[in-house]
Amino acid sequence: MLKTSRSRFHAASMLTSKERVSLIVSLVLSIFLISASIVQLASIFDLTDAQNKKLSVLSIVAAIGVLVQTVFDFSLGRSILATKLHDNALSVTRLLRELERILIEMPFDRIKASELADKYEEMNIITSANHSSLDFYLSSRPESSFGPLANFILGLWKMFVKILLIILSSFFGVATSVFILIGVLGL
Repeated sequence: MLKTSRSRFHAASMLTSKERVSLIVSLVLSIFLISASIVQLASIFDLTDAQNKKLSVLSIVAAIGVLVQTVFDFSLGRSILATKLHDNALSVTRLLRELERILIEMPFDRIKASELADKYEEMNIITSANHSSLDFYLSSRPESSFGPLANFILGLWKMFVKILLIILSSFFGVATSVFILIGVLGL
């Protein structure tokens, strides 16, 4: 139960982080679209026709990026899944505390333990969402028999994997932003 709870809290946290990164990418692309439109309309910079065409192409790419990112985020339903997993993790934690109380009681009550196990299974079925095996791995505590340095390195590795997963979840938007940045610098 403890591993399930940790994994689901972790999964909910990762989904929320992915959604935030996606929102930031969409905001950056939207700000670029607005800025490009203002630059072209107000003639702030004396742009040549070729530069105007490049800026228009970059604006189209940004608009496509925002559209794809928005549709992708909506289809994944990250916030709903994150809420389900977080709520389930809270419920599992509550059941875990109840299990601790049952285990402390003397004599051990097998009927209460069985009822608790049934509640746990029912709760997981009702949630209708699950964490991934990667969430399970990343939420596990770094433990190594090689000492504290190895534990520290393993913790850093897990943090790197989490950051990489968050960035890759918004790959199209990030790639679009980089493409536009290169295009703007090339104007």
